Amino acid sequence: MKRHTVSMLKFALLCMVFVSTPFMLSWTLSFFFPIQDYPVDYMHMKEEAALPDSDFSEFESTRNFAQFDENSKQNVDIYDPRIYMVDKNGPVYNDVSQSFVDYIAEHLEIRYEVLNNFAKYYKYAARLSLRNNGSEVIKANNWSIYLFHLKFIEPTHIKSEHYALVDDGQFNITHIDGSLYKMTPTAAYVDILPGEIREIILNNDHSMVARTDAFPNWYVCTKDSSPRIIASTQDEDLKFVGDFGSMAKWKRSAADLFDPYTPDKRFFLNADAHDHGQANKLVIPTPLNLTKTGDMLNLSDKRWSVVFSDDLVMEANLLSGEQKQKRPGDADTKCQTIVRIMDQLQPHHGPCTTPEHVDALFATFGSRTNQKIVMRAELKFEKYVNEEHWQPAPVDQKPPDIPWNIHEEQNDEKPSEIKDNMVQTQTLCRTSGSSRRDKWCQSTAMKNFTLERYNREVNFVMKVKELIKGQEQSHDCVSSLMGYSMGLIVHGQAVQEFGCDTAVGGVFHPATGQLDIPIRKDQPLTHFIHIRVGFVSLPATSGHLISDEAYSIETNCDKNIVRITGTSAAGVFYGVQTLDSIYNHNKRTIHCLDVVDAPRFSYRGIMLDVARNFFPVYEVIRILDTMAMYKLNVLHFHLSDDQGWRLEIPGLEELTRIGAHRNHNFTLGLSLAPSLGSGPFSNNSGSGFYTVQDYRMILRHAKSRHVQVIPEFDMPGHMNSALVSMEARYRRLYMTNMEEATKYQLIDPNDKSSYIAPEGHRLTTLNPCMESTYNFVEKIISTLKTLHQDIMPLDVYHLGGDEVPVLALNDSPICQRFMVQYPYYNSTTRLREYFVHRLVEIAKKLQVKVQAWEDGLLDSMKFPFRMTDLKVPQISVNLWNNIWENGRGHRTAIFANSNYKVILSHATHLYFDHPQEPDPEERGLYWARRFINTQKVFSFQPEHIYNNMDEEILGRQILKNDACTPGGMVDCIPVEKPENIIGMEGNIWSELIRTTEQLESMLYPRMLAMAERAWHRASWEGIVDDHVRERLRLEDWELFANSLGHRELSRLEGMKINYYLPPPGAVVMGGTLKVNTMFPGMIVQYSINNGTTWSDVLPDMKFDAGVVLLATRSYNLLRRGRSIPVEIHY
Repeated sequence: MKRHTVSMLKFALLCMVFVSTPFMLSWTLSFFFPIQDYPVDYMHMKEEAALPDSDFSEFESTRNFAQFDENSKQNVDIYDPRIYMVDKNGPVYNDVSQSFVDYIAEHLEIRYEVLNNFAKYYKYAARLSLRNNGSEVIKANNWSIYLFHLKFIEPTHIKSEHYALVDDGQFNITHIDGSLYKMTPTAAYVDILPGEIREIILNNDHSMVARTDAFPNWYVCTKDSSPRIIASTQDEDLKFVGDFGSMAKWKRSAADLFDPYTPDKRFFLNADAHDHGQANKLVIPTPLNLTKTGDMLNLSDKRWSVVFSDDLVMEANLLSGEQKQKRPGDADTKCQTIVRIMDQLQPHHGPCTTPEHVDALFATFGSRTNQKIVMRAELKFEKYVNEEHWQPAPVDQKPPDIPWNIHEEQNDEKPSEIKDNMVQTQTLCRTSGSSRRDKWCQSTAMKNFTLERYNREVNFVMKVKELIKGQEQSHDCVSSLMGYSMGLIVHGQAVQEFGCDTAVGGVFHPATGQLDIPIRKDQPLTHFIHIRVGFVSLPATSGHLISDEAYSIETNCDKNIVRITGTSAAGVFYGVQTLDSIYNHNKRTIHCLDVVDAPRFSYRGIMLDVARNFFPVYEVIRILDTMAMYKLNVLHFHLSDDQGWRLEIPGLEELTRIGAHRNHNFTLGLSLAPSLGSGPFSNNSGSGFYTVQDYRMILRHAKSRHVQVIPEFDMPGHMNSALVSMEARYRRLYMTNMEEATKYQLIDPNDKSSYIAPEGHRLTTLNPCMESTYNFVEKIISTLKTLHQDIMPLDVYHLGGDEVPVLALNDSPICQRFMVQYPYYNSTTRLREYFVHRLVEIAKKLQVKVQAWEDGLLDSMKFPFRMTDLKVPQISVNLWNNIWENGRGHRTAIFANSNYKVILSHATHLYFDHPQEPDPEERGLYWARRFINTQKVFSFQPEHIYNNMDEEILGRQILKNDACTPGGMVDCIPVEKPENIIGMEGNIWSELIRTTEQLESMLYPRMLAMAERAWHRASWEGIVDDHVRERLRLEDWELFANSLGHRELSRLEGMKINYYLPPPGAVVMGGTLKVNTMFPGMIVQYSINNGTTWSDVLPDMKFDAGVVLLATRSYNLLRRGRSIPVEIHY
């Protein structure tokens, strides 16, 4: 009877669901078909997976995964267990549908071409071509192409109706979310025959003047298939995008004054820096005072040592290159072994020599930035290391068998995780209520997919063990595939269990070059480098400097003594960096000189965006090293945005289980929607996160380099990843624990506000009217404080605060009731103000200071919130939106005069996500300026902000005297409290940056120019006479550019950094070719056979008539920059 009553109750509940709102569907399914808290193996399946398209037929949105389109005729089974592997040969459940999708992916050639940026006001026209290169007809068959688009497609219809009909109604284009669109054949669709080309004209927002505005990895699928990436779009070079061969394509409008540089134009511009044949600046950033006292001091004598005190062990180790002092007992041996294993996995010079090995590694490990595969093998690898195999195996010794190895399905000795995984799958199948699910559960694929996945992990461990042997002939291949990542896992084990220090020489590439001399505490009579903390006397005429980071270097070449004194350990560290800069590693000599130095600003930062695209731990470590080389001291770590949440928060697992992954599972609420070219799978930079261990590893390394890490979780806007994740948490818990389910809820379930955020997302703003929002905020900040506490106490939390849509929250019933109770907060802008006040209160309680982007701290009248209202002594603000012609360039003065601590992050000079030339082939966004090259960064005058007005976005020159007149372009309010400008920050946003190589080419060497301005106050800054100031600036730039080309870029290359290789300038005179580069000393190559072979250009070379390709090459011959054609005429 009891069982019958329970059955009737369930039936009644089910009936209630289907006669009530579709919003309840997912809740009911979770009750009848429970999944307990996402077991680890199930989550692994999701990380690798891409589910077939759901039954959304009209409008798809990530607004709320618990809500389905009211017009949808079929319900969506959100617990369908059809999990599809990243492997393109993964299981499918409809062979006919899958073969059709595979055909389209392989044979449909996509081509996208800008036609005209002048077509309509602030709109551009593009042609999308679909060519059937196969032998079969492409019929309707319910397929859809998912494409990524930076600007709104058909905005007139998409923004209001969410869809648009194109190609005479043959295709329906739906805006899914962010940059993701879906294009589906309609009833009017006409089959595409073999060899036929279908051309579709699209009208789009704004303009497109760069190839990298397009995204790769478009994909196709049906509701009954696994998605497949369309091969013609699977290309980081974006070859499917047409050329920009006319003004209507490379200009944003008829008023745009920019044209791509011709070789002779570039030659003329490069002439600003003549080649001096040497690095004129011995040190970058330029020291305050540097005086040569003699010739050279030779450090090759074995009597040399580094003398230090106990509080400078880290600095001494970095300078000398010695390993950390031994620890007693087993921990000592194990730490040393871990370091040795890591060294074997470090990158090496030279290309991979065995293509087959590269292919095998790539098939096993995935892409370079795919840490998930590495992470899955972590426990197994640590087990291998911990048990008995501390020493790398001898060359002739066969690696021991892996005890958990399985190769046959009938093997009875399956590890527990395999069993758990299969039990989970079988549970899903037993609770099946879907015919489609039943079909899949009965298939062979279901029986094999967990085994296949596990065998791939076994193969991974096998490969790692082979690499640990250390004698693989193609060991160099490790550098580009997984060396750092695997090394970091081993090092993480050492840190966690034995306290091995991240500053140990050889573990990471050190910020110094290492002198390879011993360390000691007792001071000999001669041949020593003494590092100490002490008093440093700064010149009274040097202006305001940061004495806490001052240092001096004294060299006594007669007595062979070098003394480095810093006012703090950081000052000593910067002295070590200067010593490394003047050290000749080949000759083992340094210049005899005296240095007195200190920075102009206390805040010298880099903002790294890992949310739009994720970058692995080793890349963050490498950036920290280069920051330290050039005396930068703040990593502003942008860890969340609409497109991803990148840090594990214990207790809120959905933030990374769902919010850190972008794939086609988004239709079922199991991930974020694909975005920014990430494709349907999670095996790329669109997905990933830092574990607690990863993050603490980064903190340790930052501390060893005297870099402060300021974490940012952007809120209340740009929160799509967190909102989707917390809604999934709510759905998981609400039936069993409503109090816990609502504890961190961020969305009003009845909010019907309709808005589109700047990047195309329709759900971005957390609800500041809900108390649970502040539970979430406190949870995040308190977790960060815990993670930082014993390494680098959390001093500052960056709340973000930028770009909150004005229409967000308008139709939230909870906010409407809140406004009645508190009438002052009667708009989204004022609700943002309330949110900031509450967050500041929480941070104050936790003894953490707050930092934000400027627009997060502006009231409805565009004035800063009053500091007295915020009730805290200090808030720091990043000033970024200084577009002169928009009248916002005076905000720096307004905030500084209002007692905020100002960090200059001006988009016109310090946004490193912008192109480095006004050329369609250069990577980057261009909303603030058409291009920002290294010289532009170098020219920035942080203490004279209005001197930075040079040109408008479209290239028209700005004259300061005209712009600052009453009624002019800018209200040039004077900075009355310059002491409140505390620093500068270079910003590297990653919307268009998907690989570490792309990241590095955008960051370097612009970062070096920013470091120069943040540390050193140039003599030409602030000179009133424009002509005199410009002349002196160009003279200084010439010295700086020569130092980059003749020394600094080579140092970066030694750290395996893929810095930007600028195209060369060239002129032809009587058949004689003359070339130059932006950074004198770089080598230019030529090709006369369309790039088949390359040779260095020699002085005054003559060529026959025709086209010659030119490109700048790296010093190690491994890379070339963008090639340019030069026509030789007679």
